[in-house]
Amino acid sequence: PEPESLTAGLPEKYRAFLDVAMTQSQWSLQELEATAGTHHLKWDDAFDAINHWSRGRFGDPMLVQDGDEVWVQLPII
Repeated sequence: PEPESLTAGLPEKYRAFLDVAMTQSQWSLQELEATAGTHHLKWDDAFDAINHWSRGRFGDPMLVQDGDEVWVQLPII
């Protein structure tokens, strides 16, 4: 059987954005807001959807925002 995709269960419209976000463990909020925009997404919507999905799949949020910094929690996968 084919292995399950890392992003299984995540709505399709957020997958390309998450693929980009996972290329680094730390981003500035401004960088991820701009990246979300290039994927025709609003940062707040992407942040909420990805974290809702990741809590259900991995038990923890994938994205952690601390002021103007965003951490991508790669160790949870």
